Amino acid sequence: MKTLLVLEGGAFRGTYTAAIIDKFIEDNINIDAIIGVSAGALIAPNYYSRQIGRCLIINRKYCKDSRYMGKKSLIETGNFVNKDFAYYNVTKNIEVFDEKEYEKNYKLLLATVSNVETGLPEYIEVNNVYNQIEVLRASSAMPFLTNIVEINNNYYLDGAICDSIPIKKALSLEYDRIIVILTREKGFIKKPFNKGEIIGIKTKYKKYPKFIKAMLNRYKQYNESLEIIDKLSSENKIFAIYPSENIDISLNKVNKKEIDRIYDIGIKDYNNMNVDKKWIDKGYIDEPVKENINLQDEIRKLCKEKNAVILAHYYTTGDIQEVADFIGDSLALARKAADTDADIIVMCGVHFMAETCKILSPEKVVLCPDLNAGCSLADSCKAEDLKKYKEEHPGYKVVSYVNTTAAVKALTDIVVTSGNAKKIVDTFPKDEKLIFGPDYNLGSYINSVTGRNMLLWNGGCHVHERFSVPDIVRLKKEHPGAEVLVHPECKGPVVQLADVVGSTAVLLKHAIESDTKEFIVATEAGILYEMTRKCPQKTFIPVPPEVSEGGAGCSCNECDYMKMNTLRKIYNALKYEWPTVEVADDIAKDAVKPIEKMLELS
Repeated sequence: MKTLLVLEGGAFRGTYTAAIIDKFIEDNINIDAIIGVSAGALIAPNYYSRQIGRCLIINRKYCKDSRYMGKKSLIETGNFVNKDFAYYNVTKNIEVFDEKEYEKNYKLLLATVSNVETGLPEYIEVNNVYNQIEVLRASSAMPFLTNIVEINNNYYLDGAICDSIPIKKALSLEYDRIIVILTREKGFIKKPFNKGEIIGIKTKYKKYPKFIKAMLNRYKQYNESLEIIDKLSSENKIFAIYPSENIDISLNKVNKKEIDRIYDIGIKDYNNMNVDKKWIDKGYIDEPVKENINLQDEIRKLCKEKNAVILAHYYTTGDIQEVADFIGDSLALARKAADTDADIIVMCGVHFMAETCKILSPEKVVLCPDLNAGCSLADSCKAEDLKKYKEEHPGYKVVSYVNTTAAVKALTDIVVTSGNAKKIVDTFPKDEKLIFGPDYNLGSYINSVTGRNMLLWNGGCHVHERFSVPDIVRLKKEHPGAEVLVHPECKGPVVQLADVVGSTAVLLKHAIESDTKEFIVATEAGILYEMTRKCPQKTFIPVPPEVSEGGAGCSCNECDYMKMNTLRKIYNALKYEWPTVEVADDIAKDAVKPIEKMLELS
């Protein structure tokens, strides 16, 4: 797995970035490439040179030194930051940059610069700091405070003008993992220039109309980059690190105390994250626990200390169901997430369930013990594909199964579960044009019981599609008095053999209330734990899958994703309060509407 690091600029706010980089070096977190902007580009080389604390020392030592920067330098040289002293003398003679160590560890560093003639960003590789100081200087050359930097007959200024946070460039390089270190707190929005500033820009750079346009549009591209980062981080496609508090600091007011404050925030945030490289790689925390520890007891203690609640799906293992505060199907879990007064929600299920919790309780911390716990149904329906499908079918409303990503829910008119799908579909006029997705089997079943002809997305559950019809027939012969309980995500031939078709909760309720003593169960095997617990005097027989590993024929059909939840992962998630699940604000705003509509009608 190869990791790309993106470093935002921000002048002395970069001290925050320097703190994180120092911790990366200290903890031997491997980075394979870096894209830096402005102050981020200046800090980046220190990762490869392995010089912990160098940036902090320079910022503290020279922030008030007139030789380093200030009005005197601006008047005398045209540069607020003194070129000769700050970039050359400090680097080569005073706080010496270790070029040999840099070359030894170097993999890739791209410094972002803004071409004043084209108004476009460029990304220049810096493989030798001493020979390419002008590239780093150009990347951090603040407009109005710095003369235009000439490199190879091209003219550059601060890279942040044209690409403040180069996330698009990062995505184009196709690294396995992207980490972004930002210097603005989460939720920050950049504002456009005022009229006076616009006049100044147009006057100062009148020779460069494309650069003027880039400057005036900077706030747009900055906010767009933040939106992309928020969205991708909420989908766990990238890892974004934000300052936990405002670290804004002006060049005129900078001092050692402020430098120390910002650096300390970076260290604090890093320590509070407790996100080790191996955790990020794995998608869960794999820290050892004390021998002979009772994990269930320790989990309960942590829940009490942190005001946390554990929600578990019926498909998780029995030991998890035992420790959970609430067990249920998707509908019941959604309701509980909306109603809980806990500060932390631990969703022991799959990722889309954790997303639903976050959408319904945005102010709460939502933990997903293993980020790898996905869903074949959710994976079968991408937001971009559904958007295109909607465009191809104008006039249709979208009914989405709860087993979908937040981004898909945001494109949906109403969400349903297997337990309420028929009821909700029945609320639409008979002539309403509907798209149902992503579960084709559930959609087919709802069509059959409602008389509808909904367009069906071709998705399926990897568990419910595998139940063996011949085995059900065989089990019915062996247990003639048994009732067959089938989940509607199963294929049509399996559903046709059922005595009862329904959601997990419906099947459980029927098993409790029925006088029948034996049941043949065609749904994920995890429900058998709760069925047996609630009905100890009854027998529950799992339907095996059509083909098992090695062809040996296992006795049950399990969701591999659900089984990724373990007591150890739950304990570590609570202890370190990671992995967290976030949903981008714009997606959450649209996704919450169809969910709330479902809850109102259920």
